Amino acid sequence: MLTYALNSPNKPLYEQLYENIKSDILKSVLKGGYKLPSKRTFASHLGISVITVQNAYNQLLIEGFIYSKERSGYFVTKGIKPIKKEVTAPAKKESKKEESFINLSSSNKSSFPLSSWNKILREIISKNSDKIYQNVPFNGVDELRSAISKHLFEYHNLKADKDLIIIGAGAQYLYILITQLLGKDMVFALENISDTKIGRIYQSLGVRCEFIEVDENGMSIDSLRKSGANVAHLSPASNFPTGNLMPITRRSELLEWVSLENERFIIEDEYLGEMRDRTIPPLKSINSQKVIFMNTFSKTLLPTLRISYMVLPEHLMDKFRENLSFYSSTVPIFEQLTLAKFINDGYFERYLARSKKENSLKKADMIKTIKEFDSSMEFKESLTHLLLPLNLSSDELKTKAKKDGFLVNSLDDYCYTNKNSKDKTVALIDINSDTKDLVKFLKAIS
Repeated sequence: MLTYALNSPNKPLYEQLYENIKSDILKSVLKGGYKLPSKRTFASHLGISVITVQNAYNQLLIEGFIYSKERSGYFVTKGIKPIKKEVTAPAKKESKKEESFINLSSSNKSSFPLSSWNKILREIISKNSDKIYQNVPFNGVDELRSAISKHLFEYHNLKADKDLIIIGAGAQYLYILITQLLGKDMVFALENISDTKIGRIYQSLGVRCEFIEVDENGMSIDSLRKSGANVAHLSPASNFPTGNLMPITRRSELLEWVSLENERFIIEDEYLGEMRDRTIPPLKSINSQKVIFMNTFSKTLLPTLRISYMVLPEHLMDKFRENLSFYSSTVPIFEQLTLAKFINDGYFERYLARSKKENSLKKADMIKTIKEFDSSMEFKESLTHLLLPLNLSSDELKTKAKKDGFLVNSLDDYCYTNKNSKDKTVALIDINSDTKDLVKFLKAIS
């Protein structure tokens, strides 16, 4: 007769009995076809009620561990594979505590007015208690699209109908939508020096990418023509990380290229263009039907604020509505309404002005530090970084920096192909880095 100790005070008796029988079945102690004791006999043997045994058997029946035969009783189901005894994995050795490195190429410092943002957020939630439960249109709430349209006209002199704007949770999400909208058979041309994450996203979606060389004036139009690409994704207002601005002559060549065929488009990625002292008229303002304009607030405001937008040509918006409007908006409604008020009430414009001034002062301080360390040291300025040409390979640069507790990116990290020679590279230093850390780094690589 089966005997079990049902003495756990925290579990019902039927559950303890069920688990004991189940365990014996899984361990093959009770094999397929084994007849279980009758409810009355089992209850009497264990000193419990018949209903307790009935409940345990019912649970085993539901899960298929046993089956019943009329007037014959309960039997263990055949074919249940036994559970093999688990091999205890060797205890993991405690890994050494990860060293803390100072990243000189990327800074989390920000003068974002968080208190103002939180104040607006509380106001939005309290005054829109009904609205925040509503479904958000696929392209974002009307309030934010209207605010962005107003900002683009006042700040960029770009007329953008709010109904042609789509809001998304970060630029990466918009890249996915653009790929689906234009089609995977399109060939995308990307600046060979840029954020390489862009190309990796397109390639992961099955898109063929061509990486076009850039010079101080931006993407080479001759190379673009030879590439066979029909979509050019670039940042003419400020190439990242060099900060190079595409002059009007090169812009004219680019616009001529895109106008030669119907199925050619430019993706104008504004990226950090709004951080320039003087904003540059977008390509979109010259050719609205061939240019997709896009920008992200995570670069100008906060990295954790995953709100981006794109402005589509009218015919592409019609296509999007027809084929892709089933997508739900990926940005919470209260964040969209908060950002709309943040823009409309002037907080965003004031923040941009303050950030530009602060960046200018920080950059001047960094340049002064470099000149005091070595007056002959060469460097180049971009919007958010200083670029230092060095007689080191990228690997040597990173090894030397790491020995002194620093992480630093080189220009090679932003190239898809044709990286610098083995004995030369360019280090990127974020202008928000501490000048004392910069001096320590310069000593480490000297």
